[in-house]
Amino acid sequence: SGMLFQIDIIPSVKGYGGISCESGILLADQALRRSIEKDYPQLWQRIEKRRNCTSKIMKKDNVISLTANIVFVVLSFIFLSFYSSKKWR
Repeated sequence: SGMLFQIDIIPSVKGYGGISCESGILLADQALRRSIEKDYPQLWQRIEKRRNCTSKIMKKDNVISLTANIVFVVLSFIFLSFYSSKKWR
């Protein structure tokens, strides 16, 4: 717990290129998550907002997104996947 990782997200939707991001994530067990929530409530609120947006994709409680970049890429990927499947052109 407490490990920080730099990650690259490069999703692929046929016909759409160029959406990617670099971001950071934190692996945090329950004790660390509670500590962050208690000691840094404003930070925890931002973490929870991001988690609400990505919970269907990132189903692990112990993975914490440290930036909004992941949210934008995940939501863009979901939109493009839906758009591609409906063939709205």
